[in-house]
Amino acid sequence: MATLNNLGFEANVQKRDSIRTITSRNCPVLRVARAHREVVCRGLHAEIIRAAAGVPIVQRGKWIVDGDPVCTHTIPEVRSGLTRSKPSSTARIEKRGSPLRNPASPPQDHADHEDRGRNKSAE
Repeated sequence: MATLNNLGFEANVQKRDSIRTITSRNCPVLRVARAHREVVCRGLHAEIIRAAAGVPIVQRGKWIVDGDPVCTHTIPEVRSGLTRSKPSSTARIEKRGSPLRNPASPPQDHADHEDRGRNKSAE
């Protein structure tokens, strides 16, 4: 939760049985989220939670941008590669593979390609 709180989400986690629910009471990027909800809410916010929790799946619950008082994300228990939870009929599942770059992967270094091009032209 430190990552979310450092960014201003005012988040806490509650564990009930084997399911963790993260509740964010603030959206520090609400203005941008209103214009680009899929990128901010489904992408950025969910990816921060997945990366911080080290899980492949986060289930979306409520969104402040939709008028709810809080944002909620549920992390189901994972056993043997299978998720075990009781998603509600309104649960939307966030999966890995969002268009955002994985924060754990190193940034692309384009300067290397430019240097190779200069070396060829100098020959």
